[in-house]
Amino acid sequence: MKVDTPPFGYYDKNGTLTGFDIDLAKLITKKTLGDENKAIFVPVNTSNRIMKLASQEVDMIIATMSVTPQREMILDFSIPYHTAGQAILVRNSSNITTLSELNNKKIALVFGSTVEKNLRTIIPNAIILGYKTYTEAFNALKEGKAEYWKNFTSCALYYLSLSSTKPITIFRKFVEQDLIDLFDLINYLVSSS
Repeated sequence: MKVDTPPFGYYDKNGTLTGFDIDLAKLITKKTLGDENKAIFVPVNTSNRIMKLASQEVDMIIATMSVTPQREMILDFSIPYHTAGQAILVRNSSNITTLSELNNKKIALVFGSTVEKNLRTIIPNAIILGYKTYTEAFNALKEGKAEYWKNFTSCALYYLSLSSTKPITIFRKFVEQDLIDLFDLINYLVSSS
């Protein structure tokens, strides 16, 4: 489970792991093992989630993942339950008005996500600062290490609510389906819930 990707998987103010992915994992566990408390949550991040599955450290990944042709070659995906665009957050003091102005600027993002590929396509001369977690990438923006932060919209909006940053644009033409790697049983559970 991702633990820094609200509203999907994160620790709430009481330190309890919560979010939509957590609820989905509990539902799957209840339907397959008869008790949602048998679920064992292993923290993952965008960079290591596929490795943890391949090494059998986890049995499945429930951690926001976009389907790509490369990933489909090695993973089985459930049906989508969330579609997200991508957004760039900037500090309020930014004067940026167009995407082309982001060339040669420091942009924080999480390695291993489709955000990086899309960024390199639309802003080819951006200076990419890669991080392992969303919190680290967001903190780079807050602390001034990065001038901008690119992430998928749902998560970006949550982090936006925590600080004085503002969204500049949402890449609707790059809308992707955020998917979770699950099998046919999970497809049934999602569609019937």
